[in-house]
Amino acid sequence: MNVGSFLEIYTTMFGWTFYNTLYGLFNVTGILYLPFLMVLYKNWRDPYLSQDDKPAAVTSQRRMTWGVISITMVFSLAVLPFQPLGLNEVRYRTACTDGGGIVTDTDVAGGTTGTTYDDRLGSADTRIPIIWWLALSISSGLNHAATSSFSCFEDIKGLDQQLRNLTLRDDALREEYFRFANECFLPAKSKFMRAMRGGERHAYVTNSLASWLVINTDYDASDPYFIGSHFYLETDGFYKWFDKSANCAALPGGCGLQAEKPVPGWPYVVARDNYSAADIAAGTPGRPFCDEWWTDGARGLESKLLNSIEASRETIPDWDDTRTAFENIVDMIIGAWGAATYTPDQLEDLVIKRYIESDPPEMTGRWSPPPSSGSGNSAGEIALGAAGVGAILFPAAGAAVGGAALATGLVVAKEFAGFYTMMFVIKSAAPMLQAVLLMMIYCLLLIYLVVSEYDVDSVITALFLILAIRFFTPLWAMADYLDAQLFLAMFPDATWLGSDVTFAFERLLLDMVLTVLYIVAPLLLLYLMQMAGQNIARVGDAGMGGSKIEAVGKGVGGSGRR
Repeated sequence: MNVGSFLEIYTTMFGWTFYNTLYGLFNVTGILYLPFLMVLYKNWRDPYLSQDDKPAAVTSQRRMTWGVISITMVFSLAVLPFQPLGLNEVRYRTACTDGGGIVTDTDVAGGTTGTTYDDRLGSADTRIPIIWWLALSISSGLNHAATSSFSCFEDIKGLDQQLRNLTLRDDALREEYFRFANECFLPAKSKFMRAMRGGERHAYVTNSLASWLVINTDYDASDPYFIGSHFYLETDGFYKWFDKSANCAALPGGCGLQAEKPVPGWPYVVARDNYSAADIAAGTPGRPFCDEWWTDGARGLESKLLNSIEASRETIPDWDDTRTAFENIVDMIIGAWGAATYTPDQLEDLVIKRYIESDPPEMTGRWSPPPSSGSGNSAGEIALGAAGVGAILFPAAGAAVGGAALATGLVVAKEFAGFYTMMFVIKSAAPMLQAVLLMMIYCLLLIYLVVSEYDVDSVITALFLILAIRFFTPLWAMADYLDAQLFLAMFPDATWLGSDVTFAFERLLLDMVLTVLYIVAPLLLLYLMQMAGQNIARVGDAGMGGSKIEAVGKGVGGSGRR
């Protein structure tokens, strides 16, 4: 028996266990048998009050015969807990179709979910009535067949939300990241922008960028607005240090940039660091050049950021806990867009850019270059304007728009950030709501059946309600599939993922429609099932009791008349 979520494994077992408890209580107190007495009483009273003695006796006998048969069938099939339901029979399994074959992403028995639910599930088995066991089994097969009809796809909306909420819990690493932004990226970007506006070294920078873009076709003109800019890493005078011993003022691009203060974890290097004898004796850490500070293996800031960035793994069903958040995210991007679409460097840049958007560095706003930096900044300090801040936070937009336009984009993006969060909450909460609704139905089902006097119509209505709610799972799978495929069709570039600025109006409208689909589709299904359930219930009632015979009363205290 398949369920729609890990939570539903627990709620299903709890709901039917409570049903068994209630059944035992009603059995001991005699409440369980009140509907039998009510049927006999009503089918004797109504003919007696409305007909003569002899016709009334015949009518009463016929009604009692059909009433007892009907109520006995309902009691045996829909009330009596008979079919065992073990923990290992309840499974959470999602499937898709890949190359004509069904691929099972998750196949977890209720007793071994591998989650914290295992501690609360217990080991005792329970029993459920036959008709509800058949309904759950049939709906499981239908749901599995329906979800398997969709081709395998990555959860694009979940991935999008992951990239919007990347975090870093290591405070020391965050402080190092802030330092790099202020001591390397800010002065390098300021130097680049001053040159591009026609300032000193204009010809050197513009020619270097033009030739660099010709060679490095994987990047575009927005690269210098990214904290991990490959142009700065590969061009003399920016992150890359040309020659420490040279006359920086005489070099075309200057000597380059270096950490202003010692960085923990970096050794002192004589050829690079100019320390006093006291600093050397105290074992003061070294001051790395900006290019090695960013790229130097496991010690480099880029590698440490990628290995330490965290995401909400609960939102992705196939999250691999043995791998880092970066590795999981990269696998999902490759699964959606293909391994040949992006280089490893592009994927690393994408994740770091989204992290910067969600956790922007604290910028000082002004930079005073150290005497040995060789930046050629005669003013001694550079103000960080609005466009500069925007370029740091949103590097893709920084190269294309000015300060005012970018500020407007940031305001709009901030307004829509709440909408994207709401969409994510709706999607995450939907399976939980489904599991809780089903649990409440299982818990209260016996009360409903007793109060309805084991009426056939009531059983059919409850049956259709359970089938409809369980069918929410394929509907949500359909919405996920449409969302992912339409996203890939509209935006074949994964760099749109997780951005609050680089969005399109069409994408926003699509998100709204598909989010509403999560709510409207289940409501529409419930309405259609209600209509069908009423019609079928009328047919069933007529078949059990005949067109003129009222076989079963319509609730406690009812007269049985229509």
